[in-house]
Amino acid sequence: MKVTVLSGGLLGTNSYLVSDAERTEAVVVDPVCPYEEVLSLLQPGQRLTAAVLTHGHFDHIEALASYHGAGVPILMHRADEEMLSSPQKNGSLRLSEPLSFPFGADGYLEDGGALPVGKEALCVMHTPGHTKGSICLWSGGSVLSGDTVFAFGDYGRCDLYGGDEAQMKLSLDRFFAKEGEYIIYAGHGDCASYISEKTMRGYL
Repeated sequence: MKVTVLSGGLLGTNSYLVSDAERTEAVVVDPVCPYEEVLSLLQPGQRLTAAVLTHGHFDHIEALASYHGAGVPILMHRADEEMLSSPQKNGSLRLSEPLSFPFGADGYLEDGGALPVGKEALCVMHTPGHTKGSICLWSGGSVLSGDTVFAFGDYGRCDLYGGDEAQMKLSLDRFFAKEGEYIIYAGHGDCASYISEKTMRGYL
């Protein structure tokens, strides 16, 4: 997989364009950059097959309407779908223009499932804690962690709608139970080394 880092939106959220090695297909993860901007990054003949949400907070779905309007399927964990239509639940109520979408997901990503990208795939891990439907996506030596895991020992806050500190602890235990090295692509801030974060947090 090739992961291209994009940043945008009100909070400088990290969005990712994930392509298969042959550049035949791609998905955008946490669509905060408009569809036309992401489309310009595709190779000739490459197809954008999905807009994937790691969770339903407003700063990860800001440009979602542009993908829906272009017919790009929207995929997420079903537990966070209610956040798309509720400014109170997605955290945008305090904004001058709260976000509320009159559409839902086109498909759901479940724990242990796989999302094909060309001949490769992203493996789904349900990691509730930051929200009820937070997910992380693993492929090869990379993991897109949304707001579950950040660099420097940090993790997503649990005091917003759908957050649960006890669930987050269980999700972190599971997240750091894997063997090997990965690059962690987080929803905010820098990328990180899986082994370094694992060691820093006392999992090694």
